[in-house]
Amino acid sequence: MAPGPSKKNSLIICGVVLVAAIAALYANAQTACQQTVSSASANLNQANTKYCLTANVGGSGTINITANNITLDGQGFRFTGSASIQAIGRTGTIIQNVDVGGSDITIEGGSNNQILDSIAGYVEARETSGAIIRGNTITNTGSTALLIGDNFDVANPSVWSDNNLIENNTITGNGNTDTRFVYMRHMRNSTFRNNTITLLNATFSVSGGEPVDNSTLAVMYTSYNNTLSGNTFTLDIAASHEIYRDQQYVGGALLIRSASSNNIVENNAFSSDAGRGVSIQSSGGFAHPENNTIRGNTIIEQSKALWVQAVREGSQNNLFERNIIVAIDGQAIDASGVQANARATFDHNTVVTKNGDGVWGDGTDTSRQIVFTNNIFSVTNGYTIRLENVSLTMNYNNLYRTNAGNLVWYNGLTYGGLTQWRATGRDLNSISSNPLFVDAVAHDYHLLAGSPSLTADDSGAQQGAYTSIPLTSCQAITTSGSYRLENDVAGGYDCFTIRGSISNITFDGNGHTITTSDRAFDIADLGGGPPSNIEVSNFTTTSEVRIYGDLTNHVTVRQATVGGIAVNGADDVTIDDNVVGSGGVQVNNSDNPWPPLRPIITNNTITGLAGHTSKALIEIAGGPTHPCPRIDGTVNGNTVNNYRNDYPQPEATAVIRIRCATHNTVQNNLFRSHGSTMGLYIRDESDDGLYENNVFWTTLYPALWIASGNNDKTFPSRNVFHNNTFRTDDEYAFYGSAVGTGNVFTYNTFSANSGLLGYVGGYYGNTYDHNTFYNVGSGQLQSLQGNNLDGPPADTYTNNIFSYSGTNIFGYDQWRASRYTGDHNLFHNRSGALAFGFMGNLTSWRSGTGDDTNSINADPLLTNPSAGDFTLASNSPARGAGTGGSDIGAIPFGATPPPLCTESWTCGGWSACSGGTQTRTCTDANACGTTTSRPVLSQSCVMPPDTTPPATISNLQAV
Repeated sequence: MAPGPSKKNSLIICGVVLVAAIAALYANAQTACQQTVSSASANLNQANTKYCLTANVGGSGTINITANNITLDGQGFRFTGSASIQAIGRTGTIIQNVDVGGSDITIEGGSNNQILDSIAGYVEARETSGAIIRGNTITNTGSTALLIGDNFDVANPSVWSDNNLIENNTITGNGNTDTRFVYMRHMRNSTFRNNTITLLNATFSVSGGEPVDNSTLAVMYTSYNNTLSGNTFTLDIAASHEIYRDQQYVGGALLIRSASSNNIVENNAFSSDAGRGVSIQSSGGFAHPENNTIRGNTIIEQSKALWVQAVREGSQNNLFERNIIVAIDGQAIDASGVQANARATFDHNTVVTKNGDGVWGDGTDTSRQIVFTNNIFSVTNGYTIRLENVSLTMNYNNLYRTNAGNLVWYNGLTYGGLTQWRATGRDLNSISSNPLFVDAVAHDYHLLAGSPSLTADDSGAQQGAYTSIPLTSCQAITTSGSYRLENDVAGGYDCFTIRGSISNITFDGNGHTITTSDRAFDIADLGGGPPSNIEVSNFTTTSEVRIYGDLTNHVTVRQATVGGIAVNGADDVTIDDNVVGSGGVQVNNSDNPWPPLRPIITNNTITGLAGHTSKALIEIAGGPTHPCPRIDGTVNGNTVNNYRNDYPQPEATAVIRIRCATHNTVQNNLFRSHGSTMGLYIRDESDDGLYENNVFWTTLYPALWIASGNNDKTFPSRNVFHNNTFRTDDEYAFYGSAVGTGNVFTYNTFSANSGLLGYVGGYYGNTYDHNTFYNVGSGQLQSLQGNNLDGPPADTYTNNIFSYSGTNIFGYDQWRASRYTGDHNLFHNRSGALAFGFMGNLTSWRSGTGDDTNSINADPLLTNPSAGDFTLASNSPARGAGTGGSDIGAIPFGATPPPLCTESWTCGGWSACSGGTQTRTCTDANACGTTTSRPVLSQSCVMPPDTTPPATISNLQAV
């Protein structure tokens, strides 16, 4: 009988986990460095080479990168003096993890260069294309911090900066006097997103006194087809210069200038007190900007929030939609710059000002066209509209003035109320009522329940920038739309239900709490049709969210705090960035023939507290019977802690469990059992999975258990385990009671504090290559068991480290050497002579089995196994001793484990339908030897009807 995990005589209560230990488990060695930089003045001139800092570097000078495909990796070290870095005319340059303090990093010319995760005082990507500027911290307290493009503006530049990506950078200044903090000039087809730009106490005066003309936080000159999205722009003018705020030449947060056209500025937050928020402006000698889209932004400015100073003559696609535009003491919108025969459209904006006009504009050309539809104008003391000499189209707006006074000024005439204004033929379907903002003082311009603007746009939906419908109590949601919870709510069994054939619903909990006796949400097909395209987010509950039904599809739960999430049969469900309690995330078939296809579980923090009864905190279960379905699930970037601690252990409890479900990918997670549950439990025909870059750490039970609990299922096969850590404090690191065939284990670390590290039984034909098996406790390292199944083929063990302290490398009840074939391994008994069970030492083992001809018996010299660091030391005998001169073991010296082979499948056409089935042949161009992402090879089909006419009988003869 196969041995099981040993019983425990007492419970082990896990205390505080050392942060350093977890960090060590995650840590990978740096990618191999080929050259070292030790001076602040150096020429990096060897192409295709990685240069690294291995210590802080002092002194002053310039690091010149003078060849292509060079990487400079600071590895967290600093240039402590005054050292700049430049790459001129280069291709494939990567500057990463470099800290030059307040000095410069410059890329000029060339293409496909990158500046990543670095610290500098100034970054420049001049006249270059395909550049990536990502994750940098740029701090400049005097002048310009970032330049993309060129130093000088011309109408027809000879060199453009094309297809650049600038994202996730933090750019900060204080007290700056230069006229521009961020330049974007001659930039095309580029993306500037998710950056944070903050400038405090700015004066914008090079030599003191008044600010220089059009000083601004960020400026775009002569740039086309770019997207600025998701950025935060914050500008605070110095108190001494607030007197210049309303002057014509004072800039603001963003200036779009000098023919810049066809750009999209969306979903940004602009906050400024300098005089203007966002401006579109002309420049001498240049055509005016045209056809820019300003959409979904929040613009809050002390004086003039949006200044449309120049829109090119005849242009028709200048669009301003769904923006929050707020001026504290000035015009919210200045639209005076729309030129002859040009058209500017303002749709679904929320426009707010206290001591100014909602829209202001002068001019003399009546061919100019301005359209206002579906907007909310809320003013305190000014006009909602103050325009002259413009062709004006207005309808379906809310024109609201708080204090007494005239509502509209147009062409020198005033209109006291909406009725008078309608007499001009405009705003015939508009309203003039308090829009009922949630909290205008705090700049929350969502609409409260009961707002007259909720159903007043041209389609009967909301006016203004937002689209959400306010909810104030538990209820059934029965129509498509965007919903927003306005307060904490409490209900009975199910609070919010989304049931039946309904689609396209988003629910924003707005940070509120949902209290209920069972479910916060039930998104279900209970016979009335399947819900689809549903997203619920940003709420807190101790209850469950259920997503139910075979045909229910495309549901997302995001950024919520919930007791648990159950996915019963639904397809294409995404569980992302949530905090989940002891109910965990349960994805299963609900004991029905409903495989839950393509679930995505990412970036969640899941914690099961002591005393909970969930069998697993993440489960993917595909089906009840053989053959088990292909699920294609994704589990990535989660942190899962399980404190369940009941003994004896209930059957099959784990941190994560995969059962009767094939083709799942589990990557980059931390799974920690602090009590009596397993780490990863794979069972019942869960084949063709990929498990990569994870940490599985348990206390009382195996870190990895592969089993098959039902007689109708085959053993798990063809799974790939790469670069994982399997650690247990008091059990097997790996317990394989039913390992199938074709499983591949590469570059994994198995570590156990118990007397036994692992147990392998089941079928044959599995591969163990470049792993480290380390048994801290005294006893046997590995049991190789046949499980009463005949072989060959045996399992293959190559390039592994086996380090133990105790009796045997291999051996146990029913142990059989025929299960093993191997070579280029390193064996080490830290407490005595090496022993291979009844086969004795390594020499006897070689002669008795024919294996391990090139294997060695030596101390592998691991860096710090007690702290979880199994990297090879520089003088390890495992270095270069593996196949092809590779390092033996899971973590080579000075490098990370190599990436997996990437499958690349191409398939032929489907065969003719035969017996209700079609088949095809697929080939992996990279010949990885795995089938994780292989497309399906067969499908059901319907036989075509037989249209052959019956045979004609001829030559009949009487008998």
